[in-house]
Amino acid sequence: MLVQNLDQKNSRLSVRIDSLDDLVFLKQIIESGDFVTGRTYRKIKLGEEGSRQKSIKKSIKIKIRVDKLAFDRFLRIHGTVETEVEGVAMHSAHSIEVGMGTELEIEKENWKKYQLTLIKNAEEASKAPKALICVLDDEQASFAHITSSGYTKLGRISLRLSKKRYEEQKNQGYKDIQRVAKEIDSKFNDRKVEMIILGSPLFWKEIVKKQLDEDFPETAKKVHLKDVSSGDEDGIRELISGNALDKIIKNSQLSREEDLVNEVLTQLAKNSKLIIYGVKDTERAAEAGAVESILISESRLDGSEKIKELIDNVENSGGTVNLISSSSPAGKKLNGLKGIIAKLRYNFE
Repeated sequence: MLVQNLDQKNSRLSVRIDSLDDLVFLKQIIESGDFVTGRTYRKIKLGEEGSRQKSIKKSIKIKIRVDKLAFDRFLRIHGTVETEVEGVAMHSAHSIEVGMGTELEIEKENWKKYQLTLIKNAEEASKAPKALICVLDDEQASFAHITSSGYTKLGRISLRLSKKRYEEQKNQGYKDIQRVAKEIDSKFNDRKVEMIILGSPLFWKEIVKKQLDEDFPETAKKVHLKDVSSGDEDGIRELISGNALDKIIKNSQLSREEDLVNEVLTQLAKNSKLIIYGVKDTERAAEAGAVESILISESRLDGSEKIKELIDNVENSGGTVNLISSSSPAGKKLNGLKGIIAKLRYNFE
């Protein structure tokens, strides 16, 4: 995400979206009631009324008051029109679609500290290298794309590997190694990542690397070999939770969230009196100024006034608010504990 201007005095932020990961951050920052200015389209009919008319789309700049967000391949910001635009009625329903290259201006009544932190994280994440993961064993190869906000599964292929069959060079084993190498090269070029992590429990990673050296030498230069216990999603998670990706995702959103959640879960497992979870207990502690830091799953930011008030109480008493992506591995752990965990300054009863 490129921050073009941040005017805290007038509560305005101008940004350009440089990657799909930026949409995750925007989804966490934009709230109902905010004002967003961006480009969208309206239909214009050409030709005389009553005759056969042709419709074209015209790009227009529009300002809307946000009602809700919808997130799929794109981020759609739905709201009501707040600027005079020819052909668009004031206060009518309209939406802005956000994708790669979109420029937006966001206006808030006031920016919360955690939102400013998210903006900083988004800038840093945009500079972090990304990686393609391939893990394989005798029966399968699984692929994933690592980004700053989590990982995306890219499918798997079935294999029939054995060292003996491979060494014969004329059977399924040899063809499967070629298939894996070709798939790695294809996904590497499609995703435009900076690094490839290739893992296996045995010698297959070295054999695939050799095949890459022969068939796709430029791609092979980006490969780093790591040991994993399986070629399924468990192998992917094993790489992420270990230190194999430290160089890749160090200081990224994914790594930061995992560290934050694991730290409080460790303390919770020790029955620490300084860790509480759930809305009711955390609300009481926040009202008393007892919360040092809080982790909130973004799924809890549903426009609830209670959650907004909770965040305000934590920040007004000098506490830290950390928003965790609900789709990340760390977010899924947090959702299992009602989506909110707080670390207290002192034992609060």
